[in-house]
Parts: sequence; structure tokens; C-alpha cells
Amino acid sequence: MASGFVTKKRGKYYVVITIENEGKRERRWIAVKQALGLDRAPLSREANALLNKKLQEYGESGTVAQPKTTLDEYLIFWLDSKKGSITQATYDFYDVHIRTHILTDPIARLKIDKISTLVIQAFINRMIGKGPSARTIHSTIDTLRPALKSAVKWGLINRNPAELLDLPPMTKPEKQIWSDEDAFRFLEIIKGDYFEAFYLLVISTGMRHGELLGLTWDNVNLSDPSITVTKSLTRDKKFKEKPKTEKGRRKILISSSVADVLQLHRVRQVEQLLVSGYRNEHNAVFLTSLGTLYSQRVVLRRFKWLCAKHGLQEVDIHSLRHLHASWLLEGMIDYKTIQERLGHSRVQTTIDIYSHLGDKLRATAVDAIDQKIASFQKTVDQR
Repeated sequence: MASGFVTKKRGKYYVVITIENEGKRERRWIAVKQALGLDRAPLSREANALLNKKLQEYGESGTVAQPKTTLDEYLIFWLDSKKGSITQATYDFYDVHIRTHILTDPIARLKIDKISTLVIQAFINRMIGKGPSARTIHSTIDTLRPALKSAVKWGLINRNPAELLDLPPMTKPEKQIWSDEDAFRFLEIIKGDYFEAFYLLVISTGMRHGELLGLTWDNVNLSDPSITVTKSLTRDKKFKEKPKTEKGRRKILISSSVADVLQLHRVRQVEQLLVSGYRNEHNAVFLTSLGTLYSQRVVLRRFKWLCAKHGLQEVDIHSLRHLHASWLLEGMIDYKTIQERLGHSRVQTTIDIYSHLGDKLRATAVDAIDQKIASFQKTVDQR
């Protein structure tokens, strides 16, 4: 009997085959490039094809999901099974925590049916001793938990041992938001910049940067100024449609001044494409000079460069969304309206995220009541 998985070490793909014979286990590492006789680096699909071929040679159907499978083999199998059913961002999240923190620990070599809550707790304690942040430990368990949940569903184990664990507390860092002075200075700095419309929309609508990069002109109404959010652009530059029942699919009203900036951006985009000879095949609002979609990384890098160049406090683009929410709260806009504008699934989510901004509002409320009482007292005294 044999089982196996594909792994990548130091940039090279390997097929790892474990052969069990009369209670003895032998693990064989096969370098994919040499095995296939390639003069270039192999592709992931070629490595997986070689894995299937080797498993067939040893009489296996190709699955590695068995109760006696070790955790490292199972996790590679599980992660591969998630392709197509989760976003690329989620896949990358699972992948980095599996490879960085789980496969490098002795727990990875245990058979899946031998992993108990105590075993995972010991794994957590070892992680704490190595010094990663509490967030990293939580994220690693957030990867292990759904993986073992699938193992329960597939009948490999009876219950999920990744539940009821003692995890280190996470201290939630206070969100860094620009002062009004910094925000207005930034708006002045970006005037005329090719990304002016992008940054202005984040601040004025609170849209996520993935939603803006996935925005197409058919969802922009410049005559009755509004934007309809129907999709977003993933990290691997693929359009992801938002379900019609999801709160994230929404219509956002914009001001006429913001619409004017968008109109100017559109004219500049058309002129640029005419000069370059490329086409806007995606009908995207934000497009490179080569007619391709922007990656989130490029936009973030440009934003950080602008902040550093002009001596502004370094914040991430997402903080501009928080700035938008803070202005709405200061304007005494209710949480329900803010929830709908930001696209949160529940109003409680909005309250939880921006409750820290309520201190300023509560102080304003106290001042308002105090002024009202003082005015009343003054009227009484004048009688």
C-alpha cells in the first residue's frame, strides 16, 4: 500500500511516496524535474500527474485520505481538495500556515487518528515557545480546524480534536486613521495623479480596494451619480461576482464632485488607450497603460510611496475605508446606514469594528446635553 503528496522545497517540486509493507514504512523522495527529464522548472500540474502515475505503479488509486495517513500527508491532500471551492486568498492563507507552522513541527509526522486535543494543545504550547504572535497561532489553528472537520466528515476520525483549545489572547491593535488635516492634505497631493479617482473613491464611498479594482464602467452612473457594487477583483486578478443575497452587493450614491473626477479619469483612460493601441477588454474603471488589470499589490505600493514621499503617517489603504466610516459617525449617521454603505453582512459587525470611534460621539452627546441644561438653567435664572 502506498500514499503520497507533492511538496516544494527550495523552489523545487518533489513527489513524496510512502510505501507500507508488512507494518514497515518507507518514504521515497522523487525530484520531479529529473524524473520527467525536463530542462526547465516543472509545473504544479506536472508534479501532480507524476504523483498519480507513481501511486498507480504502486497499486494505489491515488487517494491519501486514510485513518493511518500522517497529518502532513493528509493536509496536502485536504488542501488540494479545496482547490476550486475556496478563493485564492483563502487557499494561500491555509497553504502558508500549513507549510510554515504545521509541517515543520513533530505533529506533522503523527497519524491522523492519533491526534488528540492534548496533542494539538502541546503543539500550540511549542508555538508559543517559539515566539510567533498570538494572531499567527490563531490563524494556524483556524487552518487546522477546518481540515480536521473534513476528516470527521470523511469518516477518518470520530471528532474534531481542534475544538476547545486554550489559545493565547489576541490584543486587537487600534486602527490607525488619519486626522482630518492629513486626509485633506492627501486629497490635495493626489490631484492630477492617475490614481486620484481610486483613492478618492475609497475615502468617499468606503469601498474595499478589491471592489474598486473590480469596478467596471457599466456599474458607474455619472448622470445620476452612483456606483453599483456587483463584483470584486481577487488577488490573482479574477473577477468574483457577489451573490445577489449578499449585503456586499449594493448601490452607493456619490457626490457630483466625485462624479466629475471619475468623468475626467474616463477621458484620460480613453486617450491613453488610443495612444498605446490597447483595448479595455474588461471595461474596467482602473486599467494599466497596457490594458491589463491592476493587482492589489501595485496599488498598495503606489499608496505607500506617496505617503513616504510627502511625510504622511503610513497607514494601509483599508484605513481610508475606516476614515470614511469615522466621518459618517461624526456626521451622526446611524450604524444601519453605515453598514449598508460599507457592505457589512450584519449591523453588529459595523458596531464591533467602529465601536472605538463612539467615544468621541459619546463625548459630543454629553456636551449637547450639558449645553441644553445650561440653556434651560439660564432661562430659569432670568425669570
